[in-house]
Amino acid sequence: MKKLIAFMTAFIVCILSVTAAAPDCFKSELSAYAETEDTTDYKAVLDSLIRNHYISCAVLLTASDGTTLYSYNPNTALMGASLIKLPYVYYVCQQLSNGVRSLSDTFTYTSNWYHGGSGIIRNNGYGKVYTVAQLIDYALRYSDNVAYDILVYLFGIDGYNNMVTSWGYNCYINNYVRFPAVTASFMTTAMEKMKAESESGECWEICWDALINSEFSYSRSVIDDAEYVALKYGFVPTNYHEVMYVECEMPYILTILDSTRNSQADSAFIKNVASASHKMVKQYAYSLKKQAYIPGDVNEDGAVDAVDASAILTEYAWTSLGNTPTFSELQMLSADYNSDGIVDAVDASAVLMAYALGMVERSTSAG
Repeated sequence: MKKLIAFMTAFIVCILSVTAAAPDCFKSELSAYAETEDTTDYKAVLDSLIRNHYISCAVLLTASDGTTLYSYNPNTALMGASLIKLPYVYYVCQQLSNGVRSLSDTFTYTSNWYHGGSGIIRNNGYGKVYTVAQLIDYALRYSDNVAYDILVYLFGIDGYNNMVTSWGYNCYINNYVRFPAVTASFMTTAMEKMKAESESGECWEICWDALINSEFSYSRSVIDDAEYVALKYGFVPTNYHEVMYVECEMPYILTILDSTRNSQADSAFIKNVASASHKMVKQYAYSLKKQAYIPGDVNEDGAVDAVDASAILTEYAWTSLGNTPTFSELQMLSADYNSDGIVDAVDASAVLMAYALGMVERSTSAG
């Protein structure tokens, strides 16, 4: 024990001398964890946005752990426009995975298949040959109407409708209605299932890449700190919608269905809902981290050890010189090992002692 105390004393003296001279060596490493608790009531924000929105809408926000963070009219059916291409292409990939047709199968675009609205095939000239892989990509990347029509022709309707029934929905298509009404719940399910298969093979990977790089979105402009946003939009003169999977610290799916005014999408409403939803998810992720924080584990690597003790002592030395703290609120909570409301050398010593005693116990057990 005397050797242990001597080691700890030497360690603390060494760290104090180093950090007083060059605290940046640890400050830069820990600054990546900087965050503060956001106490805004985002449910109230979303409620207000919807309450002041004079046209029908639906919003469903679901975190990747299965928690529904916000829900408004999740089962209200609105004209789905091009959102239907997402579940239909999911069905196409299921068929391909079961050996029905191939990604390399081809189809020639002729004047009989002309379809106005969104997409690029209609502008590429008749006689051009497209593979099923291209049709899948275009249907999601460019929301291409021609690509969707051809896929429905190649893979049919009945199997798709049976799939939808198995999901518990009735958002069917037929020979006369190719763009049916959908619900926020249905589209959330479709995106969830697509994400689950996104690494299951070439067809699924084509879909996911197309969604990540889809041509249009209002929401992406207000979600600028995510790894990526996989998104499908739908627009007709009476409705504008977006369903998206957002890859971030706490991944989530957000579906916004909105009736429009004067044939124009209410971009401000879409952006405001997306922004508030994204902040709500970040707030939720922070609350989970706060509940699960480990006393002493300031670098959040799951272990309480000498690295944490060094970081605590460094922060203490840094702030003692009058500098601005670098620890986030959660790091401060974790660093205050003795819960006295102060982060100082006593906490660093306690963490180091706990680590050293743990090493002794493990050594004794092994011996």
